[in-house]
Formats: sequence, structure tokens, C-alpha cells
Amino acid sequence: MGDLGLFIKIKLSFVLLVFFSSGASAQLKVKGRFLYDRCGEKIVLRGVNEMFIYSPDRTGEKTYPEIAKTGANTVRFLWLIDPKIPVSAFEENIKNCIANEIIPIPGLWNSTGKWGSNFEDCVQWWLKPEVIKVCRKYPYLILNIANEAGEFVMADYTPIYINAIKRLRKAGIKNVIMVDADRYGKSWETIRDKGTAVLAGDPKKNVLFSWHPWDANMDYSTPIKDDNCKKYLSGSGRVFL
Repeated sequence: MGDLGLFIKIKLSFVLLVFFSSGASAQLKVKGRFLYDRCGEKIVLRGVNEMFIYSPDRTGEKTYPEIAKTGANTVRFLWLIDPKIPVSAFEENIKNCIANEIIPIPGLWNSTGKWGSNFEDCVQWWLKPEVIKVCRKYPYLILNIANEAGEFVMADYTPIYINAIKRLRKAGIKNVIMVDADRYGKSWETIRDKGTAVLAGDPKKNVLFSWHPWDANMDYSTPIKDDNCKKYLSGSGRVFL
């Protein structure tokens, strides 16, 4: 569980997203149950995960045109903090993504199933001046702070994420920020119990929450049976895809 090989094997889309918002000034914004562009057009995200960091086509020059043929309008892609990989490669990937009319959702996998210093490393990477420059240059980029951070339900989830979001905003990042559920992305209860507080802690009120109901032993053809979960996700101001 949490092994990167599993993610590569199952190639799941990011599956379920939960939106919270009360308005923002970025070119993309979440409002009520939906995501909108700067012209007020509603966007329904349709896409896949792509492990570009391990691909010979790391910048997506060949891959994005093929993904675009499927009708996808977004790609959530794996990136890693690695001193051998320049930020210029990250930016080139973003550029190629947008050139194919796809919304990029880059996420750092260094904190998958981890917390503490690993999560902080992810925040620090986003705060690098050259990374901030990329985020500001491409306002349609959705910033996924850390993929599935936290092995368990983390008691300090709310203050940790609020602190991270405030620092990103203070640094001048206006993009939509994606926050994953903890427990390897699977704890929808965390979003239920703590999502509103995390949103309130964002000066831009422009946060998108992501829930990943995956499991190595899960039957993906079986509908969600948890009535409380379904009731929550379909409630006012929330949506799942």
C-alpha cells in the first residue's frame, strides 16, 4: 500500500474530487460545487494520472497529444523533489500540457503516505523562487501540494495544511490549491470533518479537496456503499466526479 509501483500499475484517474469555495481572484476558481475559468465558464475535470517523472518523455512533448485525443481536459502528474531534475523540465511539462488545452495538476509524491519533514520538504519546494515564478506564469495550473500525505488520519491535518496554504499565498501563489485526504488519500472523513476549516484558512478561499478511494483489494466495479459518505459528497456545495 502506497508503493509507487501500485500507482503505476493501476493508472487510476484521480477519481473523486470534493470542492469547497466562496470565491477567488485566480484565473481558475472553485465556487460552490464547481470549477470555473476566468470567463465564468464551468469546467468539469476529466483526466488521468501520468507518471512523467519516470517517463522517457518527462516533459510530455509526445505524451500530451496522445492524452488529448482521449478528450481529457486535465492531467494530474507525478513529480518528485530531485536536485538532478531542473525546474526548467517542470515548466516545460506545464507548457506542453497547456499547449494541448489540458489543465495541469502537478503533485509532489515525496510525501506519499508520509508526514512531518517529508510534507515540509514539499512545501519548501513550492516556495522556491523559480517554482513560484512558474505557478504565477501559468494561472491555470492547479497546485497539488503533496500526493496522499499521511499514512494514517493525521490529528494535525488542519493546522499543517492551513500553515502551508498561507505560506504559499504569502509568496504570491494565486492558483487553485489541491489538498489530498490523508491516510494515503483515502480518508473522506478527514475532508468532511476538517475541509471547511482548511478552506477558511486560505486567504483566497480557493481550495479543491481530493479524495482517492483506492485499495489493492478494492472492487472498482462496486458502487460506494457508505451512505454517510454518499450523503456528504452530494450535499450542498460539494461534488464528486
